[in-house]
Amino acid sequence: MEIDRKPYYRFSKALVGLDKVYLIEADANKLVIQQEDFMTMHLVKDKTKGAGEWEVSSASKMIDGFKVFKASTTEVTENSKGKFEHEVIAWFAPEVSFGYGPFGYGGLPGLILELQINRSYLPMTYKLKSIKFSNKALEIKYLEGKEISREALDALYREAAANMMKSG
Repeated sequence: MEIDRKPYYRFSKALVGLDKVYLIEADANKLVIQQEDFMTMHLVKDKTKGAGEWEVSSASKMIDGFKVFKASTTEVTENSKGKFEHEVIAWFAPEVSFGYGPFGYGGLPGLILELQINRSYLPMTYKLKSIKFSNKALEIKYLEGKEISREALDALYREAAANMMKSG
């Protein structure tokens, strides 16, 4: 695609999480994230984001003909400046009984049709574009890569950052 050649396109994709592939193992609320780091394709295994932590309210609205309900949770992120909490709001449709959502969020009794991640430095809202139901069997392509824990990958990043500081 032509847009791939524009400066900062890869950086922009990474900033909003579009540089990864997310796979949720439905029965176990397990999340596998495929991402390329340090010239290696990694598979990071974690739990589905939000699973078991959602607070479901009675607030509802309509999205694309589906009645959705509001659920919220608090997510903690950590960087060199400390730990930060931010609210995550999901609008899910119990009528579509798949507990999935964008960017590895899930664990609700319905499909997430809208997701708001309220980080102070980069608030994001992801909304449903369309749903097409089909009875066709899908071929599932399994993710390939070197399995690594989130902690081990974070340690690689810290080490790389420290090396950059030393050489800079």
